[in-house]
Amino acid sequence: MQSQGNIPRKHRPQKELQDFEHRVVFDPTDYGLAIASDIDFSTMDHRILQVFSRFFNDGLIHANGNKCFFMSHLLRRILRLHGIEAHVRQVIHYYANLDRGWKQTIGEPMGNTHGGRIDSHILVVTKDYILDWAVIQAIHWSFGLKAPLAFIGKNDESLWDQEQNFGDFGSVIWQRRRDHRDTKNVVFECREDVKDFTQEYFSKYRM
Repeated sequence: MQSQGNIPRKHRPQKELQDFEHRVVFDPTDYGLAIASDIDFSTMDHRILQVFSRFFNDGLIHANGNKCFFMSHLLRRILRLHGIEAHVRQVIHYYANLDRGWKQTIGEPMGNTHGGRIDSHILVVTKDYILDWAVIQAIHWSFGLKAPLAFIGKNDESLWDQEQNFGDFGSVIWQRRRDHRDTKNVVFECREDVKDFTQEYFSKYRM
C-alpha cells in the first residue's frame, strides 16, 4: 500500500467545531454554579454560561479550580477570543453561608504569605459579570458537595465591597485590592499552559 505521508494542510479534513447553542440547556445548580440573585438568569449572556459548562464538562473546573491565576488568565483569553471583553482583577473574597455555619476568606491582605504560597486571589470581570471560577479548594473541598464550585456575580461599581446574595449558596463580598507584589512571577510561569489549554479548547469549539 502506498504511504499516505503528510496530508497537505489545504487537503486535510476539517474537524467539525462546536458552536454555541442558542439557549442554555442546563441548570446551574446541578453544576455547583452560584449566580447572584440580582442577575436574571433568563437574560444572561448565554455564551458565558456555556463556557462554564464546557470548562465543567471538559474537567477544567475540577482539575484546575484550585489554581486561580491559571484559570483566570485562561478564561480571560478564551472570552476575548469569543469576542467578549474581559479583564483579570485581584481581590479578597469573603464567603459566608451563615445558615450552614460556613465562612471563608480567600486572598488575605497584602504581604501575607504562608509556606512559600502567595496568598492572593484573582478572578475575571466582564462588562456585566464577576466570574470567580477558581474556588474549589477554598470552598467546595472545605465544605463539601453542597458548597459552590464557582460564582457569577454582578459587576456594578456600587456592588464592589458590598455583599452579593447567592440564595442557598450563601453570600460573597469581593473587595478590591492592589496586585500582590509577587504575582507577576506566577502569571509568567503559567503563560505557556494558558496558551496550550487555549489551543486545546479551540480545537474543539468554534471562536
